[in-house]
Amino acid sequence: MRDTLHVAVYVASPGFYGAEQVARGIVSGLPDAMRVTLIGPYVDVLARVAEQRSSATVTVVPQVRNKRDWRSLLALRRALRALEADILHVNLTDMAACLPEIVVAATVRDLSVVALEHHPHAPSSRLQRLAKRASVRLLQGHVAVSHALAREVIAVTGEKASSVRVIPNGFGPVEIAGTAESEIVRFGVACRLEREKGLDVLVDALALAERVQVDIVGTGTELVNLEAQSRAVGVADRVRFLGWTDDVDAFYRSIDVYVLPSRSEAMPLSVIEAMHHGLPVVAAEVGGLTELVEHGVTGLLVQPENPAALAVALEVLRADPQRRRQFAENALDRARSAFSIELMASRYAELYRDAAHPVRSGGRRGARQSARRA
Repeated sequence: MRDTLHVAVYVASPGFYGAEQVARGIVSGLPDAMRVTLIGPYVDVLARVAEQRSSATVTVVPQVRNKRDWRSLLALRRALRALEADILHVNLTDMAACLPEIVVAATVRDLSVVALEHHPHAPSSRLQRLAKRASVRLLQGHVAVSHALAREVIAVTGEKASSVRVIPNGFGPVEIAGTAESEIVRFGVACRLEREKGLDVLVDALALAERVQVDIVGTGTELVNLEAQSRAVGVADRVRFLGWTDDVDAFYRSIDVYVLPSRSEAMPLSVIEAMHHGLPVVAAEVGGLTELVEHGVTGLLVQPENPAALAVALEVLRADPQRRRQFAENALDRARSAFSIELMASRYAELYRDAAHPVRSGGRRGARQSARRA
């Protein structure tokens, strides 16, 4: 009976990025017997999250602009009551996201609320921190995508460590196509072009690693600055800004090593994707990256904000095809065993079953529990 749970997944983001890709993976991998509804304000995003589960339904609600947007919050509450779901999974793009929605959802009878933390961005004000602390006490399940992020969430909320469950992101499977080795070793990164990704550190590292070439896929506010920086340090001929692409698989197949010199990370899906494509990884030793990349086994970890250290790592892998191949094999094995969609989705299914225990007496779920006991 517990596999017949109705899970509603709330996605409030106007764009389809890493957090939304993770939600799509969860939705696609849940047991067939679980009923799934996507709910949120942006129908195109909801449709993309639902696209790999043909039985999923979509419910569109108004965008909640702030905590005083009572009209939208009441519309959300009406929609949740009408759905009669057992679980509401709230997909959080940062720690301060969706706080009013969580409070409203907690008032819906027999609805258990689960929140998934994707990002280490902490609430920016004391009031937001207090609101965050209050909201987590309304949850029946609280998840972080890495142990590093869980520690940050606990520091903000004051929760017990046991209250935040860690479920790493998953991806795949990916069909690996064999490619002929080229004399040119291409490094690459696919991400939002924002300061937190440390791409300015990568450009400075290229000035120190004279034979390294890098392809950068993505868009963001730092594009103009990065292009100007690459010209200023004399590496414009060795770094290509390719914009965004819907065919990210083709990009991964076109490079030999993935590189991500971030300043902060929770559990970057792009690194998991790269590992599933059989790529070694060079990454900064920050946050959840240390839980993904095994230094000297699946890739190399370097100090953040250190172009010289990054340049050395790039040069080491450029010059050593045997080490690249060994790291690539290890990365693929690790991705398939530890970061698969199947494993991730099974852990969420278990979480939902745990969270669906009655939290309020009577009502729809109370009747179901009584019927099972009878």
